[in-house]
Amino acid sequence: MAFDLHLLPVFDALVYLHTTSSPDEVKFALAEDRADACLEVKVENDGQLGFIILDDQITQHGLHHLAFKITPHFDAALRVLRDAAHYFHQLHLSQHNRDVEEHIDIQFLPVKKAADGFSYRTATGPNLIKDGIVSLEIGDDVEGDEPVYYGVKILNNTSRDLYPHVFLFNSGDFTISTYSSFSNSVLTRCVIGSFSDKIDAALRSKQSLKIGYGGGGRGPIGFYIPDDEDVDVSFLKFIFSTKLVNLENVERESPFLSSGRATKSVPPVNVDEWGSILIPIAQKRRSRQV
Repeated sequence: MAFDLHLLPVFDALVYLHTTSSPDEVKFALAEDRADACLEVKVENDGQLGFIILDDQITQHGLHHLAFKITPHFDAALRVLRDAAHYFHQLHLSQHNRDVEEHIDIQFLPVKKAADGFSYRTATGPNLIKDGIVSLEIGDDVEGDEPVYYGVKILNNTSRDLYPHVFLFNSGDFTISTYSSFSNSVLTRCVIGSFSDKIDAALRSKQSLKIGYGGGGRGPIGFYIPDDEDVDVSFLKFIFSTKLVNLENVERESPFLSSGRATKSVPPVNVDEWGSILIPIAQKRRSRQV
């Protein structure tokens, strides 16, 4: 089969990443076997470049392609490959910790507004995590309907106080957003100084922490599916550490919506012990009424 010249910017971007990136930057590698790949670049009928998701962790929930396409230009290909490498690396980066996995209880709950009409104070339903997965049916936006929002409750049944960090991964556009963490200014001071002993752990032993409701300091999470799509897949990633660590570089805007920026893998540093939990959130459009 003849080589499609539309793919040339992709190979140029890969060469650039491998020859100019610093040692601590995440790099994409070409997979010899398609079964080992996370992402496939495809030339569409209109000459633009599309993206097929091959990562089993995502495709098992029904998302197989991105809705976004790019023009076959070097800058666009470089931006997507760079941020996609960061996305998949951070998604798969994990630390198995028996204490965390067996003694941290996470609940994903629908929440409702308080009487003031602005804050969210109480959960309105049961834990939506079933067999480690959240499955949501997303309806079309209808005027007058109240949107459904969700919050998180974390119960620390370990014997240690922990610092929690929660990130929301959106596989439909490679966005990674911080859902709950410490401010970058506090984190920076703790990393370069000796302030960590003065910052109390947010998740005390034998206590719970609410995020997105109940005065947890962050708003609840809402989900929607683009009009031309029927499935979306997100992940909530929880990282727990025994010391305060700087994870500010995990967050990333979508390469399809911004100019992109350099990517670095920043695993927890200077930590006595840490562990992670990943919860998929599979979203499917509710059947439209005819």
